[in-house]
Amino acid sequence: PILFQSINNSYILRCIDGIHIDGKNKGLSKLIYRSCAFRDVIGRFMSCDLTWLTLRPINPLAVGQIVNNATRDIQANVEYTEISTTWPLDLQQFIPNIYYEPHLDSTHNKLIRMVGLIATRDIKCGEELYSSYLTVIWK
Repeated sequence: PILFQSINNSYILRCIDGIHIDGKNKGLSKLIYRSCAFRDVIGRFMSCDLTWLTLRPINPLAVGQIVNNATRDIQANVEYTEISTTWPLDLQQFIPNIYYEPHLDSTHNKLIRMVGLIATRDIKCGEELYSSYLTVIWK
């Protein structure tokens, strides 16, 4: 269900298989994400990263949701690629992804859906990132 958190939310990306990824770090999206994160705590391990919701994320690579859209005048310098993989339990706390519904198997391995960014050309330090929201690579 994505209706309510999709209202006035430009941070939702629909994957090729129909899964929605919500990258908004405030409002209803933040509340739902935090609720799901604390629901899925496994022993002493958090099941995902919560720091991306703050001004000081521990994973500096978890900021893909703030990439701007390319325009006619500014070409995209990155493109999206969808990734599905599992992570060791002790490293899941650094990944800013959580499923809306519980998504664990009996060994607590969680298949994590991510959308990564791939540079389409050399990017200089400090250069702003632009993507085409309609370009998704499936590997």
